[in-house]
Amino acid sequence: MGTYEELRDKKPMVVDLMWTVIWMALYFGTGVAFYMSVEGWDGWQSLYFLMVTASTVGYGDLSPTTDWSRFFTIIYIFFGITTVFSHLGALVSQIFRPMFNCARDAVERVFPQATIDIDGDGTPDFKLPRDAATYYTKNLAGPICIITLMQICFAAVFVALVPDLPFGTAFYHCLVTITTVGYGDISLPNDGARMWSFVHIAVSVSLLAALLGDVTQLTQDRIMKLKKLSLLQGRLDIDLMKSLDTDGDGVTEYEFVIGMLQKLEMIKPSELEPFVKLFKQMDKDGSEKLTEADMELARIELASHPLAKVAPASSAAIRVIRMQKSIKRMRKASSSPASDVGVISSSTSSSSRHTGEVKLTIAGGTAGGPAGQASPKGWA
Repeated sequence: MGTYEELRDKKPMVVDLMWTVIWMALYFGTGVAFYMSVEGWDGWQSLYFLMVTASTVGYGDLSPTTDWSRFFTIIYIFFGITTVFSHLGALVSQIFRPMFNCARDAVERVFPQATIDIDGDGTPDFKLPRDAATYYTKNLAGPICIITLMQICFAAVFVALVPDLPFGTAFYHCLVTITTVGYGDISLPNDGARMWSFVHIAVSVSLLAALLGDVTQLTQDRIMKLKKLSLLQGRLDIDLMKSLDTDGDGVTEYEFVIGMLQKLEMIKPSELEPFVKLFKQMDKDGSEKLTEADMELARIELASHPLAKVAPASSAAIRVIRMQKSIKRMRKASSSPASDVGVISSSTSSSSRHTGEVKLTIAGGTAGGPAGQASPKGWA
């Protein structure tokens, strides 16, 4: 399992490819065998029908004809949509993502974003958000042009494969297909056209789905950048600065940073609380530091601790959980005051580097100690 997790962390695209191949082999292999046996279709027709089903395009030119075939198809619809095409779409998106990014970078080089120097050292510290029209045009124009050019190429091949098919009709068919509307008004009469449609659906539907996902992500990123700009401008807002002072002795660096993170909805006190409690439980002598003796004792006690009985989460699962939480925070409007934030920071001071001591500081006081104690000078 450790080898798999290492491979997942170092080469995620290889692992994605592996799982995509496995699911596709199972889906298409079993499906082709079934439809060839029950419906009497050939291999190409079966593959074409399975791709049309998994992508939800649903042309309607091929369909199950028996009750048993319909029952099997219903099961396969859910399997194809939720597992097979989701893996395939994610893989195709990863392959073409660098091309999308290159297009955006090219536009950025031609139309550079304005920046500001916060501390006056001559180095840009923050890129100013663009107006909405410029922002979305800059980030979406390149990918849209790439997808459109690809549809022109796909349409040209359809024209070559289907006799008497006008280019305009073929291009219309491609656009209707990538939206998964799939009217089925354009007939693909031969195996060559069906197999090209197989490739077209796999690539184009996945890319359009990725582009729509980009629109959502771009919207979230723009909201976050506008919030950051508002908070940066808030340095002139005395009330905002006072709201970050949790212990009444002035705003420390850590109160300022954590307060800003909470206002950006990137951190919540409830997420810090378990770590605060764990620190207090490990700090046996109440020194507000974790010495080597504390750590050794904690290691011994861990064998009987409830945490030791919990199955460890895989690194992949942890990444998914973090991503889900980040998206949820960006979407959820929060009105909780900054003073509710608990500031956790760990540092190894020059005097404790040789003893392995770790100190935990919380807004309003260190863990297990009184309020108002000085925070360490840096993050660990």
